Amino acid sequence: MLAVALVGVARGYSQALFRFGVIADVQYADIEDGPNHSRTRTRRYRQSLETLREASEAFADLDFCVALGDVVDTKASRLRWSALESVKEAMGNAGKWHVPPGNHDLSVFERSELRSLLANAPEDRLYYDWEPAVGWRCAVLDAYEISVVGGAGERRERGARLLASNNPNVDPAFPTKSSSETPRASWLDGLTDDNDFRWVPYNGGYGETQLKWFEWILRDADLKGQKLIVFSHPPVYREASRPNNCAWDFDRILRSIDRRPNVLALFFAGHDHDGGFAVRCPGEHHLTPPAPIECAEGEVAYGTVAVFPNHVDILWTGKTPVSPAHPWPTRLHFPRA
Repeated sequence: MLAVALVGVARGYSQALFRFGVIADVQYADIEDGPNHSRTRTRRYRQSLETLREASEAFADLDFCVALGDVVDTKASRLRWSALESVKEAMGNAGKWHVPPGNHDLSVFERSELRSLLANAPEDRLYYDWEPAVGWRCAVLDAYEISVVGGAGERRERGARLLASNNPNVDPAFPTKSSSETPRASWLDGLTDDNDFRWVPYNGGYGETQLKWFEWILRDADLKGQKLIVFSHPPVYREASRPNNCAWDFDRILRSIDRRPNVLALFFAGHDHDGGFAVRCPGEHHLTPPAPIECAEGEVAYGTVAVFPNHVDILWTGKTPVSPAHPWPTRLHFPRA
């Protein structure tokens, strides 16, 4: 009976409009396992690369693949190029992969230096869109267009001013520094409103230009009767994450989505290593897969998404978020206008 069921699943996936693979924060560095910033979790840097390699092999026959940012860890900075080459080798066909930039990536590399990994991004920016099938649109977002990572210059100065104006714990002259050995604790000190927790240095913003572009994508998709799938490093919906992991201007993204109801079907994000899932409104699903970097020894986390006209099937391998109220889905439905 099991063999018959598996054949049925395989046949169903083969009839999908398109299929893609997804994996969250790999954060590879060629170093021994070590603790996270708050020293509450173990990060398995080399195991995470092996998970990426395993996932890439599992994704071989899919239409495209997505790594949700932070493919290289900040601790790889001294050997950053060899770490990046190891990631690209594990991915295989780099042109098949889409990678929204993450805070660790941009802490190690200049934006221009990430070009060899972000093969599908246009020359002048790291956000873009494409149409994988009739009736569907995909978009990769750059949540660090305004940030304090990714090199010096006007972008960082603007990000530091914005960050410090919303969080009194941040010094605009040294926006990534903390007086505490547990930076998250000091950056969040005294903040009581969940909406304020986003204002930390490891998050960033989409910025005015990208927000206007995203408005156009939503409008154009609506006019064409397309459903939209978005990929971003930080989430934009707090119920699918923790509030201190959301993008600085997540509220503006959500308002844009609300102006074009029934367009957004899936919003995939990384950044929150525990992961999460929530349905914001009927047909709008926010998924934050768990990060391989903090999987238990021998554990993996990646999955395949098969897209059909009115639903998606998710075949997940390994760790899923622990949330009894919002269990990790295997099938999601969405209405057509």
